Amino acid sequence: MANPSDNERARLHRLAGAGSEFSATVIVCLLAGFFLDRWVDTKPVLLLIGLALGLSVGLYNMIRLTKQ
Repeated sequence: MANPSDNERARLHRLAGAGSEFSATVIVCLLAGFFLDRWVDTKPVLLLIGLALGLSVGLYNMIRLTKQ
């Protein structure tokens, strides 16, 4: 089996990082919405806004990283 070149290895690391960054963005925004909901007492509203924001920002970052 041939060893991947440094360029291919760097590309694989960047793609793996994109997936990790996507999931981290969604989780952080979801948790922020959850805790803001508990603080302001608006139960599902800010949680759903945080989820939508996390998904959209995470998807934008993933597309931006994979285009490079």
